[in-house]
Amino acid sequence: MKIQNSKFKIQNCKHSVVSGQRSVVSGQQSVVSGQWSAYFIQKHRLRYAH
Repeated sequence: MKIQNSKFKIQNCKHSVVSGQRSVVSGQQSVVSGQWSAYFIQKHRLRYAH
């Protein structure tokens, strides 16, 4: 029983690490999309500024 419990804990730790990495990746994606939107807004302003 003790060995199975330790294996379960290890799997649980791995799962939490993976979910943490996923949240970091999704955060990076949102930052990239924010940069893209800012880039398009700047191009839009430059295009209609003249």
